[in-house]
Amino acid sequence: MRMREPFEAYFDDFDKVNIYKSNNFFGGKSRFYHLKDSRDRIIELDLVTRSELPNGYVHSVLTPREPIEVGEEYYVYDEHCQKTPAVYSHITKTPKFASDYDFDGELGPVYSKEAVVFRLWAPTAHRIIVSLRQGSRSVSQELERKLNGVFEASIPGDWNEARYSFMIRCNGKWQESVDPYSFFGGINGKYSIVVDPSTLNLPDRIPLPPLESNTDAIIYEASVRDMTSANNIGVQHPSTFRGFTEESPTTCSRRTGFSYLKTLGVTHVQLLPVFDFGSVDESHPGLYYNWGYDPMHFRTLEGSYSLNPDRGAERVQEFAGLVHELHKAGLRVNLDLVFNHVYNKGEFALERLVPYYYFLMNQNGEFSNGSFCGNDIDTQPMMSRRYFVDTCRKIVELYDVDGFRFDLMGILDVNLMNEIAAECRRIKPGFM
Repeated sequence: MRMREPFEAYFDDFDKVNIYKSNNFFGGKSRFYHLKDSRDRIIELDLVTRSELPNGYVHSVLTPREPIEVGEEYYVYDEHCQKTPAVYSHITKTPKFASDYDFDGELGPVYSKEAVVFRLWAPTAHRIIVSLRQGSRSVSQELERKLNGVFEASIPGDWNEARYSFMIRCNGKWQESVDPYSFFGGINGKYSIVVDPSTLNLPDRIPLPPLESNTDAIIYEASVRDMTSANNIGVQHPSTFRGFTEESPTTCSRRTGFSYLKTLGVTHVQLLPVFDFGSVDESHPGLYYNWGYDPMHFRTLEGSYSLNPDRGAERVQEFAGLVHELHKAGLRVNLDLVFNHVYNKGEFALERLVPYYYFLMNQNGEFSNGSFCGNDIDTQPMMSRRYFVDTCRKIVELYDVDGFRFDLMGILDVNLMNEIAAECRRIKPGFM
């Protein structure tokens, strides 16, 4: 939402700066404005239009006399030497931005025993610094800006199981972020984790015959937490990935938990959200309750369902084990994916990397609220669409799941849904 501060400025195109100034701030007026970048260069701004708004602001549209450099840090100055950051806003939705910053390579951490490489897509960022911590050693290193808005750093050494996060300088401020491209996260989403893929102890795949038609499915919906939360049902690890498929003489005799599921004659178990959500404290999983429709990370599993939420690799192994046990029982697994909004937009990793790009908004900077959660994901920009398609592909490849159910699918665009369907069925025929 715009016009909350006395003086605001936004890059809404490569040749357009929108300035909003309150009437309570120097009468809302200035005879001239200019840009100043991080190298102390001055770029003059030419006035296109100026209008008085009914809410007590003066709106000025200006155009730079020189081309702007996306990722450079600019401030707008008025005639009184007052300044405000020039925020990269609707410029991120323009065709030129899409063309200049399209990147189809691999993003995220790449591990080897010799070094770990970090790669992020963040065209509007000015600087990015990664910090790693592994036991008693730590290191911080600035990522280098490459082509197409990609930042990259290679840090020598074996950093398996190191914790890391990024400090991102964008739109005039520093913010800390986890890695939205990683599948391995720490407790309460405070850090990401480097993992040597060869150390993952994943179970063997159990092939099931492809589903001939969606109408052949008999679906049972279940919450990982709720399915085994009752007392004295014979489960040692209730409300967890591990506990979901536990069996004992008690579960068999009383038909509880997994033993109950196997008697129902269903074809699919559809799990309520299993990826990281914001309203449960993973340090105290019994303190708050939520089904998981408030996502904060689309690739990292929910830590409150793990026996060791501070060990990112163990979450992956535990959930892969859940899928394996269901497949062993002849049951397919569907996942409920919540791609339509996030729990806290301001703290969301993709928003901190490229503000405004991943959310639907109008020209006044007001965010769409079709989800009634204060924000709606925009899946139409190319890199956003690619992120969600890649996320679905990687989930299928990593966990061997059999279907997806999309929460509030109508907020997502139909081209994305068709592309996800085609990609998942390419990997796994009969994918639902």
